[in-house]
Amino acid sequence: MAAIIFNLIGISFILAFITDISGVVFNIEQLIGKWLNLKNVHIKILECSLCQMWWTGLIYLCITGNLSILYIAMVALVSGFTFVWKPLYDCVYTLIIKLINKLS
Repeated sequence: MAAIIFNLIGISFILAFITDISGVVFNIEQLIGKWLNLKNVHIKILECSLCQMWWTGLIYLCITGNLSILYIAMVALVSGFTFVWKPLYDCVYTLIIKLINKLS
């Protein structure tokens, strides 16, 4: 049980990083816009880490054979926390930079 929950949290961290921090979503939408000759392309599922976690979490549970009400509730909880990960990344990043500056 704990392994599944930790895997869901890990998936959430990864999706939040890709979606909210890396900027890859903007680049993908630009490429799609160029391909379709459109100026503004917005694909909700690419821009929403909560949505990505929800669907990825459900797919993960189905693939691992752990689809149950308890695990679906855990996916919902972890999905809601995707908005927390970016400020946490920013905080850790700032602390590391400050530490490096003090060591220099």
